[in-house]
Amino acid sequence: MEPLDGYRNAYIRQRRKHPRIPVEGLACRFWLAFVGEYPVDLPPGAGTLLNLSRGGICLESGLKIPMELKVVARFEFTLNGKAYAPIGRFLWRQEHGDAYRYGVEFWGGPFDAFWELQEGLDQLHLDKRA
Repeated sequence: MEPLDGYRNAYIRQRRKHPRIPVEGLACRFWLAFVGEYPVDLPPGAGTLLNLSRGGICLESGLKIPMELKVVARFEFTLNGKAYAPIGRFLWRQEHGDAYRYGVEFWGGPFDAFWELQEGLDQLHLDKRA
């Protein structure tokens, strides 16, 4: 049996519903749409994606987003030359130096665009395994 490379080892060790695909340094913008039950209209936030999965993203940003209420946002990023704009719900926040890391669960968006994102992630996963 041939030894597995680091990416494959990390993929195999994960016991999650959806494996995380590392994409550190991928720029992302986001617009908060709801905080709790209230719609909001704020300027966009900026961040960096750390990883992606079929279920969501891990994002780092200098903004401190409140976690006491449900926060829903629209995210924009480009993956393999294609722009995506999924809707997601912030689930958790961790301080990381002068920034914050967030776990975001995909929560919807246009149906066709959501499946295109899933296909793009599948292709990225296959490319990284090769």
